[in-house]
Amino acid sequence: MLSLSTSAFVSSQSVSAPSESGDTVHAYPYLSTSPTGRSQSGNTALFQVYALGFNPLKAGDPNYNYYLFDIQAVSNPATGWSVDAYGKDDSGGPSLLVVATIENCGSGGFVQAHIDPSTTDTFYSSNQAVQVMVGYSIGGASVSISDTFTPGSSETQLEQFSQCALQWHSGYCYQVGAYCLAGQQDHSAYSYHFAAVVQMPKGQNPVLNVTAQGSFWQCGTLCLVTTGDKATSELTQSYAMPPVDVVTSNPPGSGYVEVGGTSIITPTQFVWNVGDSVQLFASQYVSGGTGIRYVFQNWSDGGAISHTIQAPPTETTYQANYQQQDRLIISEPNASDGTTNPPPAPYWYNNGQSVNIISVPTPGYQLDNWVVDGASAGNNTQLTLSMASPHNISAVFEPEPVLSLSVETGGNVEVSSPTINSGTPVIVAGGTSRSFSVPTGTTVTLTAIATNSYLFSNWTGLSTVSSNALSLRITADIPITANFQLQVVSTSTQTSTFRSTQTSSVNLPTSSQGGAQGGSNQQSSSSPVNWSELVILFAAAVLGGAIVTAAIIVTRGRK
Repeated sequence: MLSLSTSAFVSSQSVSAPSESGDTVHAYPYLSTSPTGRSQSGNTALFQVYALGFNPLKAGDPNYNYYLFDIQAVSNPATGWSVDAYGKDDSGGPSLLVVATIENCGSGGFVQAHIDPSTTDTFYSSNQAVQVMVGYSIGGASVSISDTFTPGSSETQLEQFSQCALQWHSGYCYQVGAYCLAGQQDHSAYSYHFAAVVQMPKGQNPVLNVTAQGSFWQCGTLCLVTTGDKATSELTQSYAMPPVDVVTSNPPGSGYVEVGGTSIITPTQFVWNVGDSVQLFASQYVSGGTGIRYVFQNWSDGGAISHTIQAPPTETTYQANYQQQDRLIISEPNASDGTTNPPPAPYWYNNGQSVNIISVPTPGYQLDNWVVDGASAGNNTQLTLSMASPHNISAVFEPEPVLSLSVETGGNVEVSSPTINSGTPVIVAGGTSRSFSVPTGTTVTLTAIATNSYLFSNWTGLSTVSSNALSLRITADIPITANFQLQVVSTSTQTSTFRSTQTSSVNLPTSSQGGAQGGSNQQSSSSPVNWSELVILFAAAVLGGAIVTAAIIVTRGRK
């Protein structure tokens, strides 16, 4: 309730606060008082305009603004003077004549005017309450001014109502029965209220001209001579609708922004009085559904997440900006098999961000495959995800394939692979066994080396291979054995049988018993010798890597 305290007005008048309905209705008050119009005799006229700007915004009329006016006028006689009392048709003029016009009203202008009662031109009252009310409704939104006051006996008429001009006559009535009696004096002030509605295109501010004229008279000796007087007050006032400001968020919706402590659905339009303090608050996090959230980034005006603004003189948009984030859940694998980097946990990443997850298997284990949102996603050690949406992933590990090597007595085996012993060859001694876990697809080279009097025999396991150097690609568990054997001596026998047909003569020395000459006595004889066989035995052996041979000749024969 707005009480008007200007002393020139009667004490009982008041203007009710505007009523609003609909969430897009905004009504804003203006109050202006005219300069006092004073005649040379000291009579005065004065009025006050209470205006209400109504911006329907999106309530069904996006093209027009509406202004509701309550004009409260008073004529106040000077000492020895009275207001004219013969009603609105007093020959000296009505107690009050009020004219209102809209400059350059164009496609706008007056759409309502009101007196009470609105169904008749003439109303007589004897200090009874009178209500003047105008209102406007559109698209389910409404606003009104209701002004209740108590005038003296009066008579009022709306003389003119056009698009750009209104005129009211109102006069004090010294009432006798159903008539106003002329020539009666009333030295008290006379006041009456008038109301109207103006429609103006958005962006065009109405300029209201109001003139209030009071008529007075003074009675001479025995009231045989009367003197008339008039006082006029004028006011020209422009009414500018405050700018339409917008509070929004990116993305728009509910839960992002509060204005003045009230949560809004963005975008929302506001019309604040210029200079008003308005509190803006943005939520730090806003849920966007399962696995999606929005994180506050900044306000478009550079303010803190919660800050106060002063309503600007021009249309302004205040936007809270958010970044969409998507959740990545990395499930906990069997801790004994391996883990991931980053470790298993839920994480939030900006929408569209690329994320790398690395498998970290326990020694002896390897990555079998990634599972992304329930589907296999390969077994590369590093998985790269584009966070265009929420994801759930897990790493599945399996034991590495095992090379089980047994080395029999008689030699050693050299094991060589980049994944074994950091690439340094490992010697597995004869008579021992050893197992090697290697990633699937690893190539392992085995070289068998015989010792002492042993020779490499072969490899046995999945298959039999005689080469002492063996290269294996490990894709599954492989058992393999290096076999050695003692060196083997090989013997060959060649028998040749022949007979001789020749006769050899052999002279054998003899001694003469008692020979006196001291010479030698020779005895010659010849006899045939027959050879029957020649046997040659040949043996060869490998000793210490060198070939050693031997031959034995055996003869058999007779003479």
